[in-house]
Amino acid sequence: AAAVQQAVAAERERAEKVADELRAKQEAAREREVAKVRREAAAAARAAEIDHELRLGRHRKEIKAYADSMVDEERRRASEAEARADEACEAAAALQGAIAALEDQLLRGSRVGGLLDKVKTLQATVTKLGERKKANQRKVCEANLDRRRAEQAGEKARRFEEAFKKSAVRAESSGSAWDYVDSLERELAETKALLKIQTVLRRKYQAIAEPDLDYFFHGGAYSLEHDMAGVEAMTSCQVSAGQVPKLYFIFARLFRIKLPSHSRKVPGPRAANGTRTSVLQRRYRVGGVTHWKETLAIAGEAHKVQLGEWLLR
Repeated sequence: AAAVQQAVAAERERAEKVADELRAKQEAAREREVAKVRREAAAAARAAEIDHELRLGRHRKEIKAYADSMVDEERRRASEAEARADEACEAAAALQGAIAALEDQLLRGSRVGGLLDKVKTLQATVTKLGERKKANQRKVCEANLDRRRAEQAGEKARRFEEAFKKSAVRAESSGSAWDYVDSLERELAETKALLKIQTVLRRKYQAIAEPDLDYFFHGGAYSLEHDMAGVEAMTSCQVSAGQVPKLYFIFARLFRIKLPSHSRKVPGPRAANGTRTSVLQRRYRVGGVTHWKETLAIAGEAHKVQLGEWLLR
């Protein structure tokens, strides 16, 4: 009975230690998952920022190209109007010189009749050229106005670009960016919940497929679960002590369970010069024939004690 109580106490201590280690592993895994999710969120935010910068660069190039095309067009129109105005001015100056020469001839009184008609014709031509000059001056004024409009359009484009930048920054700080962050937070919460469930299931199945060493061997001795399984095989299934270790390997292969093991140096074959070598050998934490014979004897004595207590009651 004392041995059973000691075994129960040892099993309780072992269970507490296993629970503490399991909690520590769960906390470390949770921190790793949180760090991973944070990295993914930072990467998503950086991708959104890069995409916004690319869109802003494209808008800036389009605005600049549009403003440059407007300025070039207005400059071309202004240069053409200035050229036409210069031609009209030159023609008007030539006609003014001809009129002055004819007036001098009239003052002298030579060829009065024919010259008067010619003067009238030249005056009509001067009038037409004056009107043409006024039209060209209006075109020059319109070209100057178009130039000013082009400059104002360029200035407006620059103001629009600055306003676009400010609005984009405000949108990122107040509107769509925060909505995007909220959606990311919701997805992050859902991912965390799903990850928590998957982590619990993964640990559950991993504990079955790859049991910890403490489940087989703890504190320098085999665990109670390990010994009770072997004792049940020997008592219920009439398996001899020499065949119990084989059962562990047979069922481990059947259920694809990884038995805990460790590597140990053991003496190897002698070398050519006669020196003894050592090799690494894998040892599984499964009791041997001697252990199972001793365990069966202890189980028999414990059964006698339990039977005596039952008879006394």
